[in-house]
Amino acid sequence: MPKQQPPKITDAYKIYRLDAQSRRVTTATLRTYKDRIESFIKWCDEQSSPLLRDITATLLRSYLVSLQRRGLSSHTVNGIARALKAFFNFCVSENLIADTPMRRVAIPKLDKKILPAFSVELVGNCKSPGWLANQIGSNIIPSRLVRNFSRFSSPSPSS
Repeated sequence: MPKQQPPKITDAYKIYRLDAQSRRVTTATLRTYKDRIESFIKWCDEQSSPLLRDITATLLRSYLVSLQRRGLSSHTVNGIARALKAFFNFCVSENLIADTPMRRVAIPKLDKKILPAFSVELVGNCKSPGWLANQIGSNIIPSRLVRNFSRFSSPSPSS
């Protein structure tokens, strides 16, 4: 009986996509897999690591650092790392590899966005949630805050 050759990462990815299609994931999910995982596979080919067993934690870290150096946002790099983690977990569940190399790779942290504080003048002049949203841009204030605004503001007493 001939010895089975170790799977290539491209073959593992084809199985992963086939599994996703059989589970009827959305077209958007398939596109996400394509965008996030196929670019990694191409990068692995450039690094002469086409076999699944050649993928190490160090190689994965190098890839994530290369993405950061290209200036990709922390959210993008985090999403790619999570997609790779799911892919390698699948490879383990399918017995394509014994252990996932992502087990030893930390998922990159997300940058925290600090929104500017409201000025005392803006808050003091606030007439309604709609007025406040118009003053600073409705996309900045979460709708839940606008909805709850009336709980914290009381109408001015009439004289």
